[in-house]
Amino acid sequence: MYTLKTERDPLARACDHQAMGVVLTSMGDDGAEGLETPHRAGRLTVAQDEQSCIVHGMPRDGIASNTVNRVITLDQISVTLNRLAQGQNKGGVQ
Repeated sequence: MYTLKTERDPLARACDHQAMGVVLTSMGDDGAEGLETPHRAGRLTVAQDEQSCIVHGMPRDGIASNTVNRVITLDQISVTLNRLAQGQNKGGVQ
């Protein structure tokens, strides 16, 4: 996982129009922290749902931080990423 911590982050600037925050199964709270920048910028942020997680710690913390726009299954995350890569979502919240 690459965590975007500020808008000055070079990856955040280079990929702004296609940025999307994703938190997958794991422990810890750095995923919630990493969602802050794309969420503030109005980008789509998603967390893996509890049912499809092995460990729901990081997605749960992201959801609790109110930086997650959608809670979706792992399969739905891959579909969403593919749509973004094809330019169908442009990284904005929909």
